Amino acid sequence: MEIEVLRPQDLSAARLARWAELQASDIALDSPFLSPSWARAVERAQGDSSRPIRIAVMRKDDRDVGYFAARTGTVTAMPAGAPMCDYQGLVAEHDLDLDPRELVAALGVQRFDFCHMLDEDPVFAPFARGHVVSHVVDVTGGYEPYAAERREAGTSVLKDSDKKRRKVEREVGPVRFTAFSRSRADLDTLIDWKRAQLAATGQTDIFAAHWTMRLLRDLFASRDPDFGAVLFTLHFGEQLAAVHLHLRGRRTIHGWLIAHDPAFERYS
Repeated sequence: MEIEVLRPQDLSAARLARWAELQASDIALDSPFLSPSWARAVERAQGDSSRPIRIAVMRKDDRDVGYFAARTGTVTAMPAGAPMCDYQGLVAEHDLDLDPRELVAALGVQRFDFCHMLDEDPVFAPFARGHVVSHVVDVTGGYEPYAAERREAGTSVLKDSDKKRRKVEREVGPVRFTAFSRSRADLDTLIDWKRAQLAATGQTDIFAAHWTMRLLRDLFASRDPDFGAVLFTLHFGEQLAAVHLHLRGRRTIHGWLIAHDPAFERYS
């Protein structure tokens, strides 16, 4: 197996197309976090970093069979964009046979640390310690068939949501949901709420690093039809109640950062 290591910005149009082809071949790989656009956006946001973003390109029989983005240091590599990267994995042909030590060595490091690796990943998943369920909503057939399937499965989430919506409409005001919002003011509110939430729970302020704010704003400004970040907002009357920032890809939107006004806690 030959492994070539490149900067994300140095990927040719042919390689970008091949990466997209491999992603499209498996819906589990369709997360925008696994696209070359994510690695390229992170590299632009981080600028000249002591831990640069690199792409390992796996080649077999003179063709690209896999791509892997990582942030490399002197000893350790992490997924590109960590800790902001919610999905991690190797984008490759399904039957790829690769020794992970060979990949780590090609990146010029001694170890690779990950935290959200796909369970289906053929190379790194066997090294995971613990598993959690990642919830996926499949609306390939539209919303109504999805809702009907959930009711038949016995879930009460949609019914409970309707009950809480009626309650807030009685007590506060009409509920207004906006998809793909472009409100910069609401984005700023989300960041303020999220930072307060992190501080209250004693967690690291992920926005303190200069590149994370630059990344969020660059992605929010993106008008690429296949990649970027958009808001989904919920208003009660004229009051902003909750905001969810999604990273969007060609066929998938990935819930990323979510926060709400604590004043509306009782409405979930």
